[in-house]
Amino acid sequence: STQSTWGFINCLFMVRKLSIFCVTLFAVPFTAILALYFINQPSKGTIHLATMQGKAEIVYESSYGVPYISGTTNQAVFYALGYAHAADRLYDLQFKRALAYGRASEMFGEQTVSLDKFMRSLQMEPIVDQELESISELNRTTIESYSAGINAYVEQTTFLPIEFMILGINFEKWKPKDTLMIYKFISFQMAGHWQYTSLRTGIAKKYGQTLSEILVPYDREHSFTEQTTIIQDEDTISEAKKEEKVKKENVIPKAEKVTGEIPKDDDKGGHEMRGSNAWVISGKYTDTKKPMVSSDPHLGHHIPGEMYLCTLKFPNGPTVTGASICGLPAVIIGRNEHVAWGITMSMIENVDLFSITMSSDKKQYYHNNAWKDLKIRTETIKIKGAPALSFPVYKTHHGPILDYPLDKSLGTLFALGTSAFMTEPVAFAWAGFYPNDQSITGGMGLGWAKNANDFINSLMKLHGLAVSVVFGTSEGDIGYWATGKVPIRKSIKDAVYFRNGSLPENDWTGFYPIEENPHVVNPKQGFIVSCNNRLSSENSFHGMGTTNPTTARAIIATKLIKEAIKSEKKITLEFNKALQNSVEDPFAQQLSKYLIKIVEENKGEFLKKFPK
Repeated sequence: STQSTWGFINCLFMVRKLSIFCVTLFAVPFTAILALYFINQPSKGTIHLATMQGKAEIVYESSYGVPYISGTTNQAVFYALGYAHAADRLYDLQFKRALAYGRASEMFGEQTVSLDKFMRSLQMEPIVDQELESISELNRTTIESYSAGINAYVEQTTFLPIEFMILGINFEKWKPKDTLMIYKFISFQMAGHWQYTSLRTGIAKKYGQTLSEILVPYDREHSFTEQTTIIQDEDTISEAKKEEKVKKENVIPKAEKVTGEIPKDDDKGGHEMRGSNAWVISGKYTDTKKPMVSSDPHLGHHIPGEMYLCTLKFPNGPTVTGASICGLPAVIIGRNEHVAWGITMSMIENVDLFSITMSSDKKQYYHNNAWKDLKIRTETIKIKGAPALSFPVYKTHHGPILDYPLDKSLGTLFALGTSAFMTEPVAFAWAGFYPNDQSITGGMGLGWAKNANDFINSLMKLHGLAVSVVFGTSEGDIGYWATGKVPIRKSIKDAVYFRNGSLPENDWTGFYPIEENPHVVNPKQGFIVSCNNRLSSENSFHGMGTTNPTTARAIIATKLIKEAIKSEKKITLEFNKALQNSVEDPFAQQLSKYLIKIVEENKGEFLKKFPK
């Protein structure tokens, strides 16, 4: 998914922001609103910048407001990208930074206190401080140039965007640390596997493990359709091992009687699961004779949009076109002259949730038959319109304790998943918390790759950022890599529920070499489909990525690409567009007959509950 990089939280505030806007519209003179509206129109034309890093130019070539950025030095280009992000998305920068630091309540008041407490309990800022000290000189210079561009725009603009006036806030000077905080927060959001773990555990506690594994399946036994994987066994295991495989029949599991009150939805927001699609098709099957890459991140609908499209022309490097994220000096999904790539969430098992036994005074926790001291620090949240709030946050050797669940009224899967934390303290163990994370280096290096090897080398630096990446090169190679370090466990299935944090045998003992992550280059079938589905079968890559349920999107994309190849007609750009817009759902096709039967057999009960 990119189960939204930022979309899921942005959606939380859309209604509230509109409400604030409507109230303010009557409180502020109409002429002032009108003036600010025209002042804050999207940029157009050409902007010339003379900077300490060199000269740069931002050209808005179309009515869509997409900038073409060039400069006399590479650092001038990064400066201009920061300037463009600020000119077009300054409130977006402010909003993301507040979320990453746990400072949303300074903007929105008491309604976001639970969100800030949750983010502070992760204790990401001390880790980012360490990473800031250890980044390479080139990365430091790049981030400083980008930050200088943001601040240059703010210093010269006459008015801040209208959202700042509505909320009564100012824009603080952008620091390189802010960029690293946003990158760390994005990495945290992409660690989506833990949400399944939390949701599965919460259901199991209330309704039993059998129902939990039916509703949130992690193996073939409880899957009701074929298991479409990103990587095929024919590319990863020997013929001898294929013969040893045990094929299990896919069946519709029989629902058991469930006791307890079934939770009812309310009017405070739905709990939806978003996802993303990406695939690459070999030039053997395309009309251009070159690989075609499609990337379709399913982000939340909000204003401004999640991605910021741009072209970056480096005088001493490539021309990179694609989607950037405000706050980061890089193109996240895109292409240069040599490589094109797309990204989805992999939900690889790079997180464990450990149940923690704390002492009654919350100063110690139990591990290996002994009480150990917790690391405790005090956080203080400033709250708009209310007194500041100070509270303790805790840390074990596993990781920080998530002792402050989100308010369910925020209405997201994020909140729904963390609601399982209510009954016990849980430590969040995540590969992104470990030192020497080179994700910022890897992420910024993607756009500079000249071939498959260069690109893979950058992907292997993404230690904390767990994503699925498909790519194609001008040399004709296609490939896939699941990024992010994965901890060594007795079994990958240990990650599907909360683990007992008191037992030393559950401790992480290290990480698998990044070279052993799920990956494939030039697969035999000539295409790769990555739609948040399982990464591979249980027969390879230590079982990584096998606890994810498959997706209807992966099944239909695989089916239609296979049909196109079998027809021997060359695959075109139009085919890819149509595939992205496909609404066929094999899950619905299989389940509809069962749902219809249930409705028919219980028609009287349905009519009582849902009268005309």
